[in-house]
Amino acid sequence: MQGTEKYVNLLVHYNLSKHTMAYIELSHDKPQAGGSARNGELIGLSKSF
Repeated sequence: MQGTEKYVNLLVHYNLSKHTMAYIELSHDKPQAGGSARNGELIGLSKSF
């Protein structure tokens, strides 16, 4: 890789019943020399009994 590729990931979880769940995950990666730079957001709600 030459470091010009970018990756965007979007995950959505939904249930909101049978003990609730709701999530939105967004992250983006950009490969760099020796690794990658990752940024992301996570919004969530979860309940279980």
